[in-house]
Amino acid sequence: MYTVKYKPRKGGNATYWDMNPSDQSLVLNQLERLMIEVAERSISKDILDQNLTAIWTAPGAGLGYSPLHNSENTIASVVGGILKNHRTGSRDLTDKNCEKIEAITEMITNGIQQGHFPKFKIEQIKFVKHDDIKPSTLFSDKLFDIQ
Repeated sequence: MYTVKYKPRKGGNATYWDMNPSDQSLVLNQLERLMIEVAERSISKDILDQNLTAIWTAPGAGLGYSPLHNSENTIASVVGGILKNHRTGSRDLTDKNCEKIEAITEMITNGIQQGHFPKFKIEQIKFVKHDDIKPSTLFSDKLFDIQ
């Protein structure tokens, strides 16, 4: 299990969870890895691969509702939405995103451990509130020493 420390921050109508850039990168890499694993197995006749692709596209599982698509979210829609937002401008993860990431990685890693899904490398992610997080910003790194 990989533990990510975050600090909540209000912004507009959302609460963002600021975290160290290396932690955020790990989280996004885990989502990409999961997406790649499912896509690669999408035509497999193996029952474990089929279990994985079935849960990937199953609506519900406590992942919320998409007003945009007028439907319950799937793991595929949550992961795709988070990665799309990150790649197209919104670099911050919201509390709702992180809660869903936590649930998805727990569901998948438990399924692997119980033999319901094929074995592949993915880390379960747990988010823990921590007030000392100082995420890097454009101006947080010193370019010049001023005395």
